[in-house]
Amino acid sequence: MSFPTLIREGLWPPSKVLDIGCGALRAGYWLVRFLEPERYYGIERNRKMLDNGIEYVLTPALLRAKRPAFDHNDRFRRVGL
Repeated sequence: MSFPTLIREGLWPPSKVLDIGCGALRAGYWLVRFLEPERYYGIERNRKMLDNGIEYVLTPALLRAKRPAFDHNDRFRRVGL
């Protein structure tokens, strides 16, 4: 449901997306395919979940073509507090 909403709200292939809490890439799958190369950045605190999404949801060819970026960390707090 989130992907169609993003399209309705103006997401376009040249857009950039920061997907905080991207999980196992259920929405990331569609976003990576839709966006131009190097336009998707997913961040997830659960490394195993993210690794599983990268391995089982995205294909090697898709990763090569779209070059999404990923990070896994638990630093979801405001800097400077």
